[in-house]
Amino acid sequence: MPIPTVTLDELIEPEWGNAVSAAVAALESADSAIQAILGAIQANDWVTTARIANGAVTEAKLASNSVTAAKIAAGQVTEAKIASGAVTTAKIANGDVTNAKLASGIDAGKLTTGTLPAARIGSNAITTARIANNAVNNDKLANAESDLVFDVRFWRISNVVWCAINNCTGIFGGDIIDTPFRPAGNRTFMIHRHSDGAHRAVTAQANGQMSIDGSDGTWSGYAFWTAAS
Repeated sequence: MPIPTVTLDELIEPEWGNAVSAAVAALESADSAIQAILGAIQANDWVTTARIANGAVTEAKLASNSVTAAKIAAGQVTEAKIASGAVTTAKIANGDVTNAKLASGIDAGKLTTGTLPAARIGSNAITTARIANNAVNNDKLANAESDLVFDVRFWRISNVVWCAINNCTGIFGGDIIDTPFRPAGNRTFMIHRHSDGAHRAVTAQANGQMSIDGSDGTWSGYAFWTAAS
């Protein structure tokens, strides 16, 4: 006896067939929606600002060199955003540290030797307050001859000072020895009168004072001493 042919529609109740058809249609609709979402993602415009939770973009999510200068708004990199020691020399472009970027009062420890040439030091900028005690030694002083002061001349060679009194015919005194020529201690020496060879003592003091009385003739004398500094 031959087996009768039965179709799928005959095996499924009509209402079942309707349900299956509806489910298939729903799946096809969902598939279309998924395809649309995939298309949007592939178009690089799916992850919008609204879809990113606050604080979700951590350092681990950023590719190397992905945050360029164009991505940083003006004034957004504040001091609070920079870790201690994060801005190294290598991170600063040549010529980018301008005067406007420097706060007043740069610590001397931040300046390397030789960074302030003479052209960068203003006139009269090195005052007494700027010179450390004992900083000016003999090596810092140039050999020099003083101007003529009441017939008295001073020369200095290294740390030796020479004093010459020539034809003194008046009375003078006071602070007449400039600092580079002052003796390390009071230095007394003799001057002589030309007419009869008489002599008298003159003292060059460490504080620069020296008094000479030549009112009673023409007096001359020579001396040398060790400079005070």
